[in-house]
Amino acid sequence: MSMLSPKDIKKLLIDKEISGRQIGMRLGLSNSTVSQTINHRIKSERVRKGIAECLAMPYDLLWGNDPASNCTDDSLAESVGRVND
Repeated sequence: MSMLSPKDIKKLLIDKEISGRQIGMRLGLSNSTVSQTINHRIKSERVRKGIAECLAMPYDLLWGNDPASNCTDDSLAESVGRVND
């Protein structure tokens, strides 16, 4: 199964009135991190799962068989930046 395109994922978010900022706040990450995940620049399983949960859609339907990276949340935070509380 192939993954949805960034355009398709953005359309689903718009249709459900969910913003990247809302997802980022829920995950404790920046909107930029969410956007980069949607645009396939970052392959974080944690962020991908968060997007799938917010959309109430199966992970595989959004991301297909594309493997997420093995980076830890800490390495993701260092490379992209966490949202400050």
